[in-house]
Amino acid sequence: MAKKSFKKKRKQLLEDFAKENIHDAVLELIGEKGVQDLTVASVAKKAGIAKGTIYLYFKDKEDLICSTIETSLRPLFSHLIEILESDNTPDEKLSEYAAFSMEFFEKYRSTFRALLYNQHQVHVHKDRYIDDKYQQILDRLADVIRNGVEKGIFRDVDPFIGANIFVESTIAVTVQYLITEEKRDIDKDVSSLIDILLNGLNKIKS
Repeated sequence: MAKKSFKKKRKQLLEDFAKENIHDAVLELIGEKGVQDLTVASVAKKAGIAKGTIYLYFKDKEDLICSTIETSLRPLFSHLIEILESDNTPDEKLSEYAAFSMEFFEKYRSTFRALLYNQHQVHVHKDRYIDDKYQQILDRLADVIRNGVEKGIFRDVDPFIGANIFVESTIAVTVQYLITEEKRDIDKDVSSLIDILLNGLNKIKS
């Protein structure tokens, strides 16, 4: 029994390693050439494996790209959840959330920029409004905002509406990062975003 369990675990580890190698190759190629010129053959060559090996794990090019996107975003979602469940104050959590989101996409700018420009070719099958991970983020953000209201840090607002506005505003600023050539100051942009979201556009009266 133990021998079978070990062999099964070893097989899973090898499979995970192979998929990681393939995903890395996809990300490199998307960053270099974009989605349009990506082929299963080019991924196999970049990964140093036979073309048929890729079909052991992925149905086709679209399945390969979707799997790569999902895998590459996993650390982002995981860390955002950690931020929202930390012991920091509600306003600190919002600042850290925005900062990490922007830093993550800045780090992988070339890849996600190529994906953004080729959305019509990628056909990503997940809609962020119904995606489980997106909903988890919204729920936890709503809890953060609710907690901030209870502590007197935020004014009395609908937590879920506030969470939606915050997430979508962060996404909008991040997309702007991806489509511009300009190198921006992330800390400054995070401060501006948080200031606008927490204080609104009205001029603060002295």
